[in-house]
Amino acid sequence: MQIRDTIEKQQDERKQYAEQYRKPAPEFNPGDQVYLIHHLVRNAVKGTSTKHMPCRRDGPFVLLSQRFPPSYEIAILDGPQVLIGVKQFILRCFILKDTI
Repeated sequence: MQIRDTIEKQQDERKQYAEQYRKPAPEFNPGDQVYLIHHLVRNAVKGTSTKHMPCRRDGPFVLLSQRFPPSYEIAILDGPQVLIGVKQFILRCFILKDTI
């Protein structure tokens, strides 16, 4: 029992250390505007690598509802009744900058 207790204590310490640097997951509400993040795919025929390619952001889209904790239904901003699909973990907040 002493070994098991020591292992559990070490695991708890590692977890606390890792969680102090972890960013909290963004929380979205229905009606929020978001970008959809696409990771580009490597193209071996053309000889391109994704190493130096930035992620592509499409949008903004509007969130219709939350299906599960990480999944959201999104739609086109101009026509909210047109459902695009359910997406997970690939959304970023859309912040409209005021032009003065």
